[in-house]
Amino acid sequence: MDGFNLESPINFKQLGKRLGDLRESQQWTLDELAARTGLSLSYLSRVETGERQPSLTTLAILAQVYGVTLAALFEPEDEPCIVIRGDQTVMQQGNALRYAKLSRRSRDASLQALRITVGTNEIVRYAHEGEEWLYVLSGKLRLSVGDEHHELSAGDAAHFAARVPHSFTAAIEQITEILIVACVTKHPLLTSYL
Repeated sequence: MDGFNLESPINFKQLGKRLGDLRESQQWTLDELAARTGLSLSYLSRVETGERQPSLTTLAILAQVYGVTLAALFEPEDEPCIVIRGDQTVMQQGNALRYAKLSRRSRDASLQALRITVGTNEIVRYAHEGEEWLYVLSGKLRLSVGDEHHELSAGDAAHFAARVPHSFTAAIEQITEILIVACVTKHPLLTSYL
């Protein structure tokens, strides 16, 4: 969780603002929140202004009522624009891939961008909610989505439902570099009404 340090003291004003923002996002009054939690209106008001230090039990009740994790109550506020500098990205290794995160997830983020270096080793098939878009920066990519197989060259792109099992490898004996943007469906029920 970015920005949360167990060593530093809790900023109760910031925590109170986060709790107030959660309540307002539900369009609840303090009266409604008091009725839902069994906590007094005056106590909740003082917690939101940072005048009271809520107990762990209170925080657990509020997290449950808001439908978030306890840890989410301590996440920092989202920044309006997050810049990721190329010289500050760190290449990581996983599932025979080398990748660098090009976005920083926040509590409201619905997408993640990665720069991936793909070798000729067989890659594990993935399947998850949401969708993916990829762009081949260099080399040639063999992309499998379900039973379909595609060979993509530098400058080619693909967009597919991520719930369909998919995998990719370099199509030639050369490192292939791709850019992937994965989007998580935050409200899957909405798609059934559209």
